[in-house]
Amino acid sequence: METRTRPITSSRVLAHIVAFARQWANHCGRVITLGSLRLWLDILTPVDATASPAVNISLPPIEMFEVRVVIYKAKEVMPGDDLSAMSDLFIKLWMLSNNDKAQHTDIHWRAKNGKASFNWRMKFDIAL
Repeated sequence: METRTRPITSSRVLAHIVAFARQWANHCGRVITLGSLRLWLDILTPVDATASPAVNISLPPIEMFEVRVVIYKAKEVMPGDDLSAMSDLFIKLWMLSNNDKAQHTDIHWRAKNGKASFNWRMKFDIAL
């Protein structure tokens, strides 16, 4: 098992932006991409570095967004009770954001074979 990093080449990538993919080769020979790194790269001589102005690459300002989730149904849910094929199901959902408040649906009473029906809407405020 080895981990390697290789450059990603693309005609769409700007001349100054370099991207690298982090990859892992498992025992079966499959290569799995674990993530990527994009960075701004300028290789300049000291004279060129003082002559060219610095480029502002700071992050854009943080904006607030609203994520809306609609839950209609659940399937193949393992029953909590082995004695019957029916369970009382609800779905609990939270997002890792400024407020870690969890929201949950109402209860689908006596859901058979791990299938439950809902028509539930949730809203989450996130900052990006």
